Amino acid sequence: SSSSSSSSSSSVSSRRASGRSGAGSQSSRRAGSGRGAPAGPPEVPIIVVPNSVTALINMYNVRDFLIEGKFVESMEKKRAGARKAAVITVERMMPKGEMQRFEIIENPATLTKAEDWRRIVAVFAQGPTWQFKGWKWNKPVQIFTYARGFHVNYDDAIIPDNINQWNIKTLRVNRTMRHQDSTVAFEFWKDLEHFLAHRQTPPLK
Repeated sequence: SSSSSSSSSSSVSSRRASGRSGAGSQSSRRAGSGRGAPAGPPEVPIIVVPNSVTALINMYNVRDFLIEGKFVESMEKKRAGARKAAVITVERMMPKGEMQRFEIIENPATLTKAEDWRRIVAVFAQGPTWQFKGWKWNKPVQIFTYARGFHVNYDDAIIPDNINQWNIKTLRVNRTMRHQDSTVAFEFWKDLEHFLAHRQTPPLK
């Protein structure tokens, strides 16, 4: 699949991410005023995952899912000795053939610059509203206007009521059929690419 084929170009590096303190200001210059034509993706878009070990997708397994096209339960990753990085950096070949770098984080409340908040393009929602406590955008209707919302759950699970009420795309994985994971990951990227192609830059305030 497209997600699997991009694995050779992916990278996970907190060290690389920590050296890019100017990324926010660069992306704000590229993004423009947020009026008129779609701005497209910022220079280094941010994907946010829940800060919760009970979420199906979190910092332990998000790279496996989005880049390798494999869903691995986070507890399994922890038992295998995986450590949670502060920032995960991945790369994805976009539709026009350009390589796009993404940063994945779990706590956007640590973003102190308005320009960095404008870089958030996707949010994986678990369901409870406490996930957004301390965020600059703290109302779901606001969050899922500025960023594309996703929810990952098992295909036999009941979707939380909040998820059904928000502007969120639900991605379902099977509990045992791992060969289906790459299709679900591909669905995520296709949906996000469409969102980025029509995205308006969020306001600075």
